Amino acid sequence: TFNTDTNNDNKGNKLPVAIIVLIVLVASTVTIFGLMMAYKYWQKRKRQQDQARFLKLFEEGDDLEDELELGN
Repeated sequence: TFNTDTNNDNKGNKLPVAIIVLIVLVASTVTIFGLMMAYKYWQKRKRQQDQARFLKLFEEGDDLEDELELGN
């Protein structure tokens, strides 16, 4: 009877451990996916800012050229 009691205790402990492992795996997967999406969003935002800055350089250059032509 001692062995059967020990076996029942081990089976009872394995289920919660399996649930905890499953929860940890799901949480890790969600965290990694969230970080990847945040990184992609950051890259997109940075690219848009760089493009806007690049276009602004040309706009400022056009204004400068217009001013120089008016001065002559």
